[in-house]
Amino acid sequence: MITKRVSTWACALTLASVGYAQIDWHANPGGNFINGSEWFGADGSSTVPLRIRHDAADYPIEFYTAGDFRARINPRITYGSLGSFSSIPAHGFALITPNNSFFNTVKGPFTRLHLADGGAGNDQQLAFRPWMSNGVTFTGNFDHGYVGQKYREEEDYTDMVVHWSDNPGNERMDRLRFLFTSGYDQSAPTGAQSWEGLEGMRLWPKDFREVNVGVGDFYADGTEPSERLHVLNGRVRIEELPDNAAAVGLTKVVVVDDAFTDERGVLKWMDITDLVPADCEWEMNTGANNDLFTAQGPADPNCPDATDAVMIGTAPGTPGLASAKLHVRSANTFVQGLDVNISNATGNSMGAVLNVTGSGQSVRGVGAVTNGSSQVAYAGDFHAFDFSPYAAGVNAVVYNGTGYAVGVDGVARSSGLVNAGIVGTQQTTSVPPPPNGNYGVFGAVQNQSTTIGTDWAGYFRGNVNVTGTGVIPGGTWSPSDEALKENIEVLEGGLSVVSQLNPRSYDYQVNAYPHVGLPAGQQFGFLAQELEQVIPEAVKDITFPAQSDSTGLEVQPAVASKIVNTSVIIPFLVSAIQELNARNDALAEQMGELQDALAACCANPDGSRQQAPGLDQPSELDGSFNGNEKLRIQPNPFNERTTVFYTLDRGGRTQLMANSSDGRDLRVLQEADLEAGNYQFDWNTAALAPGMYYVTLLLDGQPVVKKAVKVDR
Repeated sequence: MITKRVSTWACALTLASVGYAQIDWHANPGGNFINGSEWFGADGSSTVPLRIRHDAADYPIEFYTAGDFRARINPRITYGSLGSFSSIPAHGFALITPNNSFFNTVKGPFTRLHLADGGAGNDQQLAFRPWMSNGVTFTGNFDHGYVGQKYREEEDYTDMVVHWSDNPGNERMDRLRFLFTSGYDQSAPTGAQSWEGLEGMRLWPKDFREVNVGVGDFYADGTEPSERLHVLNGRVRIEELPDNAAAVGLTKVVVVDDAFTDERGVLKWMDITDLVPADCEWEMNTGANNDLFTAQGPADPNCPDATDAVMIGTAPGTPGLASAKLHVRSANTFVQGLDVNISNATGNSMGAVLNVTGSGQSVRGVGAVTNGSSQVAYAGDFHAFDFSPYAAGVNAVVYNGTGYAVGVDGVARSSGLVNAGIVGTQQTTSVPPPPNGNYGVFGAVQNQSTTIGTDWAGYFRGNVNVTGTGVIPGGTWSPSDEALKENIEVLEGGLSVVSQLNPRSYDYQVNAYPHVGLPAGQQFGFLAQELEQVIPEAVKDITFPAQSDSTGLEVQPAVASKIVNTSVIIPFLVSAIQELNARNDALAEQMGELQDALAACCANPDGSRQQAPGLDQPSELDGSFNGNEKLRIQPNPFNERTTVFYTLDRGGRTQLMANSSDGRDLRVLQEADLEAGNYQFDWNTAALAPGMYYVTLLLDGQPVVKKAVKVDR
């Protein structure tokens, strides 16, 4: 055994102050020999790290403080036996313990790291298993625990294990507990601030075969979990149960014992036939015509089943017996076949839920038919009397629909005065779903897609008539993709069309045509008859239908009229604007040329003109200049010399002049009586400063002006 005392360590640290130090225990150590069993040494050159070594075969490294054993690191060693097992490899296992008598009778450490509390005989070796190697072992109070890995090498699997044990035998059955603590309060007997802490869950081995799991503070309750899963208090929630297979053919049901005994709250099962009377039927006072029967149908051992029905107001043996699952018959003048009244409803409450599943030709959740000659007949009449934030007369939901799934499908197959698949009328001042307001029909899409055409709050295949103000914050949109069109041409002549339009102000005859829904007050627009003469595509004929009362008497006659689509005018307006812009540009260019010429002429009267040096007569071209331009300067810009080309389409007095951009410097380049033809003038601008100039060609006083730009070298 090798030990090292505090004073010797201090000396070793002093030697190591100049760098790394190494303490080696060899057969011939380089350090100092003290008392035959203690060594210290250091590498003064500081070239290696501090090391604690023991090279003697199969001897551990042990640590002592104040003469007491504290820790051990195993050498290469195999225990002959440990608990009930033999030949246990323990190479390099480490032990930390506060008791120096641990190894008097105990082998150890058991695992890579072993934390031991207590001395000899307090290690619980009988709970050891050979798979406890790569983890942390805890021993103390004659019990044993382990947290670490458990290898299954034959399958290449690894389990993470939390293990605990008890004293040999069946004395107390120690627990695995989960505790939470907070700031300590010595006055708190239980809970997070108590000495014990708040227990959230425990696993309690009731015997060598079963472990009960308890959820709750069983320490505060002073009990143990009495069932395999025991929830001490609080509620249990199961968010989802298996639904991949239907519960077909089952004969047992799960029930809860509510007796105030140890069995209270325990889940049990019972035969499903024990839940219904033996004869599966019940009836009520048939002799007094209070006819109420259930489980009416063919006699069979399965009772009740899908062939049985409930009858109200009909005695057995009556024709039409069991014509529906719920058969209600009455001879009263006013009767409600089904009247469901739910008072003080909370959460999600429904008066009736109708669900039909199947693949038949016609499957309906509600099939209501009215036969009669009454003045007003409703196949289904639903009312919602409620003051809650949301009240719905009919709530139709389709779940997991494939193909054609519709919440409400309204079809009118009739030739009556009014034929409507769905009529929605808002008759109260209550508050419907947000946004707050009153709606005849409210359509909304949850999780609206950003792709237009995927989700619609409303979709109408056909004409739509809105008698009132239509507000569409996102604007109205029409199909305009090039791929949808053919015979595409540029629209021209818009100015001519627009100039024929006659905008008007007017008032509608609201009182004369109340059923049309015309707005009151001054309006602005066009008269359809006038617009039709200019743009016939913007006008259509329409007939507003006649209106009748509930007796069929006509109260408002049909009105033949015309409607306009003012958006058709927009392309003509754009075309007109483009034409005006083109005209304005042309006029602006002509005005600029005239202004330049006028400025050139007026800035220097004839008396101040300078005759530029050059040819007295212009050179006549050989025909290479085609005359498409009256005046051309090439090159332009230039730095000293350039050539001015010009064309005369008739003979006359000709002047070729140049002036600066401010009009102050006016030079006559050429002046002569010339015949019609093409000419050129070689212009030497050496005496001119760099800048912009205007060259003007005058033929009998009519100017043609071009810009000339001289640049520095």
